[in-house]
Amino acid sequence: MDEEEKTGASSGVPQRTDGVEPGGSSGVPQRTDDVEPSRSVCTIVVNGREHRHAGDSIRRSELARLAYPDLSVEGGRSLTVAYRDGPEQNPRGVVPHDGLVRVANGQAFNVSLTDKS
Repeated sequence: MDEEEKTGASSGVPQRTDGVEPGGSSGVPQRTDDVEPSRSVCTIVVNGREHRHAGDSIRRSELARLAYPDLSVEGGRSLTVAYRDGPEQNPRGVVPHDGLVRVANGQAFNVSLTDKS
């Protein structure tokens, strides 16, 4: 395979430059940047979509970004972040504002956005 074939230049298909690679057997795109080799990597599910996550905890703000990449904090919007299938010490719950939660492989997060108080 020559260099042009590796990059996809001959196909006329634009190549992604955002650190997202096509998914494996699930076909879900997965983040490949910001993963340090020394950190554990697990798969979490945010609003039904799989994401690879490096580390043993995740911030509420990162979960919001994964669920709503174009989210603006303007307009009085409110987020609720609930989770299930977490590690033994916190298997389910709600992530507090500016909170951090420990994660486990396969953990599911539901990030809800509302403009109601």
